[in-house]
Amino acid sequence: MVLSTGRRSSGRKSGIDLLNTCLWTGSANLPVFEELYKSVRDGSETRRSLEFNGRKTYREDLQKELDEIDSQEIWRAGKTVRGLRVSYIIRELSDRVVSILER
Repeated sequence: MVLSTGRRSSGRKSGIDLLNTCLWTGSANLPVFEELYKSVRDGSETRRSLEFNGRKTYREDLQKELDEIDSQEIWRAGKTVRGLRVSYIIRELSDRVVSILER
């Protein structure tokens, strides 16, 4: 039994170490961040932002992008989880009480 627990614990620790190394400290994200910083340095990010924000259809284009993000499974799951938090439920109830009292 102790051996099994030890293996689970070391496996868990290895998983956490791998996650921290690969995802958060850079090996998976490093190329993305390097490209992002390069585009900021050379001004292409600013040009792209100004071009996008200057469109006559800016609001519609932005809403389309936000809707695409909002429909992704990870964001839907996050909304569900946040909705289950006690603090969220209390805030929702408080907002409802305030709106009832303001009538």
